[in-house]
Amino acid sequence: MKAYCITAVFAISALWFTACQTGETGQQQTQNTNNQETAASHNGGSVSTNNQQETNNNSQSNEPKYRYVSGISGQLPPVLFQQQVNETKEKNLIDLRTPQEIAETGKIKGAINIDFDAGNVEAQFEKLKKSEPVMVYCAKGGRSHDAYNMLRKMGFTRVMELKGGMDAWLDAGLEVEKTK
Repeated sequence: MKAYCITAVFAISALWFTACQTGETGQQQTQNTNNQETAASHNGGSVSTNNQQETNNNSQSNEPKYRYVSGISGQLPPVLFQQQVNETKEKNLIDLRTPQEIAETGKIKGAINIDFDAGNVEAQFEKLKKSEPVMVYCAKGGRSHDAYNMLRKMGFTRVMELKGGMDAWLDAGLEVEKTK
């Protein structure tokens, strides 16, 4: 339930931010938000921001249709996660997979490895600066979601997790750094 609320808040905030940029009126924004909330209730609670009208409006633009609003934490789709990795200078980018998993598929450039299954994750997280954003990912999203919840409970306020993990990153055709 908590994850649904966080996702819903993020989606609504993203819609609001996008509406401000595209010049939608408040009534249009409310209608879009209501449509997405209705879609979420029919889709088992997940909020989708892949709106056909939005896709048609932005089909000629190279800019991603998702936007990150400063100060909000949550799951980010691969393209938006990549945008935040590239644009955020001071950050903690953490790959939560095992060294063997990283050797098989590579990692996102600049990521440090904290093996979530090694057992000392909380102690490793304590070493991070709470003033810097933390970006986490794993293979499919399970470990990163657990890490996200752990970091939020530890007082980190800007935590982003890669929705779908490295599988989604690779499916999106995004670049990886191979380890030696």
